[in-house]
Amino acid sequence: MLLIQIKGKSSTCVFCLLWSKVRLIIVKIYVDNNQCLALIDATSYEDLRTVHGHLHDSFKEACHAHGLLQDDREWLLSLQEAAHFSTGSQLRRLFIIILVHCGPVDPYHLWEASRDNLCDDLRHRLINVLHIPKPTQDQIYDYGLHLIAKDFRKHGKCLQDFPHMPFPQGNWGLQERNQLINEQLQYNVQELQQFVQRGLPTLNAQQTTLYNAIMNSIINSLGSPFFLYSGGGCGKTYLANLIAASVRARGEIVLCVASTGLASLLLPGGCTAHSHFKIPIPINEQSTCNIKKDDPVH
Repeated sequence: MLLIQIKGKSSTCVFCLLWSKVRLIIVKIYVDNNQCLALIDATSYEDLRTVHGHLHDSFKEACHAHGLLQDDREWLLSLQEAAHFSTGSQLRRLFIIILVHCGPVDPYHLWEASRDNLCDDLRHRLINVLHIPKPTQDQIYDYGLHLIAKDFRKHGKCLQDFPHMPFPQGNWGLQERNQLINEQLQYNVQELQQFVQRGLPTLNAQQTTLYNAIMNSIINSLGSPFFLYSGGGCGKTYLANLIAASVRARGEIVLCVASTGLASLLLPGGCTAHSHFKIPIPINEQSTCNIKKDDPVH
């Protein structure tokens, strides 16, 4: 005989397991009110997975049907609360963390109850990035599953690891281009054009000369290198941001990188050169950038 005692807020629950060569009996008793809630006389593994005449696929599901496990209410409330101040992409990351690290009882139910919030940013993305003019709700959910499946790989997991989770049906991998290219083409062109129109009249004579020379090299594909140097507070970052906005407003790509993380924060969409181009730290004469053939940067 094995006794398992679990103390709750209002009562103490005891599970009594009795077994012999031919059968296993599980008794669940609330000690405080002396009520017996479940009695199972099992002679096979199928009997252990059968609850009220229904054969469950796993022992975990059977335990949940008996009320021996907690439900996913805590995780559902967490997603619902986060939906008030988080974007769809942030909620999808939270959903993945819950599935990977928190062990919810029914991942499929958690997806069904939260998928509207998890995918609330994808209609715009399907229209403007994948050029699907009128995506259906099923397409939005399917694309959301595709993105979740991609992020699962970062954790060494896949959708198959979670019982009853649906799989994406569309071949979204072929419709998506390079992820880094997609990110660079998601800027609002109209807002950038307005920013450039407001910014150009504010340039001084030297800044205007530099702006025209750099934009001429870009527009005519001259590939000319430029080195801009001046003291602090002279408008170097302002000019760089205006040039980046002008190029992006043309539907082209600009990679804004800096040598330090603090400097990269001053550039729209900026990051460090070491991070973007995989420059090793420390670096020496024999160092090479760690960019693999299948890397999006390649």
